Amino acid sequence: MNPVTLNESDIQKFLIMKPPFVFVSYAEVIPGQSAKGYRDFPENEWFFEVHFPNDPLVPGVFLQECLMQTATLALYAENPEIGTIYAKKFTSLDFLASVRPNDRLYTETEILSSKRGLITAKGRGFILKNGKEQTVVKADFQMFVPSVLNTFSPLNKERKSC
Repeated sequence: MNPVTLNESDIQKFLIMKPPFVFVSYAEVIPGQSAKGYRDFPENEWFFEVHFPNDPLVPGVFLQECLMQTATLALYAENPEIGTIYAKKFTSLDFLASVRPNDRLYTETEILSSKRGLITAKGRGFILKNGKEQTVVKADFQMFVPSVLNTFSPLNKERKSC
């Protein structure tokens, strides 16, 4: 399957979050399978001033969010009507280096499984330093879609049979 290219306005159609909490600026997506993207972090980002004032870096939770948003784009590109996708848990998460002002974070994610509203994915984020990739974050994580998951709930089946 050929990748689908998403620019910022396309991404805004899929993601429920709004700036400044959108952490993907561009993506290439294979619907339902994988997504690659990037996000620039210019020196005037609102959080650099406070995290940390003398040693500014992108907060780790934002790096996690970059990975999750990139992965959700693969799911929304396959089914735009899927509903809201939420984080469930990170089964592994490693921060290996920092993302600093004026860095571009590249993300690569893969959907490992998507069944009954439960999604398992993995991803990594990297920057280019001296022309070489430097991995800054990698993770295995799970997400869920309540609107799909609830259709498989035993409570819903009991209510339907009454």
